Amino acid sequence: MEFGNLDTKEFFFGFSDVQTDLAILEGAIAHGTGTTFTLTASDICGFWLSSELTDDEAWHAIHNGGTTTGVTDSTALALGVDAVAAERDLLRLEIDTNGTARWFLNGVLKKTLAGAVSTTVNLCCSLIVEEKVTGNAACTVEYLDIKSNRDWTR
Repeated sequence: MEFGNLDTKEFFFGFSDVQTDLAILEGAIAHGTGTTFTLTASDICGFWLSSELTDDEAWHAIHNGGTTTGVTDSTALALGVDAVAAERDLLRLEIDTNGTARWFLNGVLKKTLAGAVSTTVNLCCSLIVEEKVTGNAACTVEYLDIKSNRDWTR
């Protein structure tokens, strides 16, 4: 994942129960401002970056919908790694069938959380970048691989 700049952007990569091609971050999945997240989607698990957060260059691990209550304090969700304009970050998210999630940044495990998401709700993979002012926000994605062993036939 690479951004030309980090100004006026909101970014999400992960899974949620929001399944629409028109999903914008603010309101559809979640929104971050200051040090607070508003978790809109009932089931979320992924990486978040927002120029509207106080720690506006930090990668955050958001979650909601599992047996562990979703956290809304962005300082508790920061992964200790800042995005840098024109530099690549490798994002990897693993979700087990029991709802446990693991967030990896640049090959390093940054967080493990049991019960991060529901084990019974169908989740949709999303990679969304939103411009918060005017113009078009963009990011470069070199590779995306999604594997699943969840039973989607029930």
